[in-house]
Amino acid sequence: MALHIKRPQVLWAVLALTMVITLLLVACGSGAAGAATRQSASAQVVRVSIVENNGRYAFAPAAITIPKGSQVVWVNGSDASHTVTSSGGFASSGLIGQRQSFSATFSNAGTFAYHCTVHPYMMGTVIVK
Repeated sequence: MALHIKRPQVLWAVLALTMVITLLLVACGSGAAGAATRQSASAQVVRVSIVENNGRYAFAPAAITIPKGSQVVWVNGSDASHTVTSSGGFASSGLIGQRQSFSATFSNAGTFAYHCTVHPYMMGTVIVK
């Protein structure tokens, strides 16, 4: 019994195989879609606490270094209200009450300084690489 394949059937078979291979490559992280996935995989969620230490409030840690695309969450663990006020480069929080939080995502590289408007001696820095 001889198998006769017509040309349109061969073309459809090649097209279907090409589509399957393309889908597998994308699913495995190759190509542009995979590159975007790999870049965002290094992003983190980093917590900065607002604390009281010997009668003085502070951001802890005061300086952090994060990869692009990461989110910083400031959590107020003190008994007073505070702000996370950007010295330029990202949005400011407004008042953050006790046990409340504020978050910002950093998409661009750079150094971003911030402070508390209620307690101006409270300062911090986010370094984005």
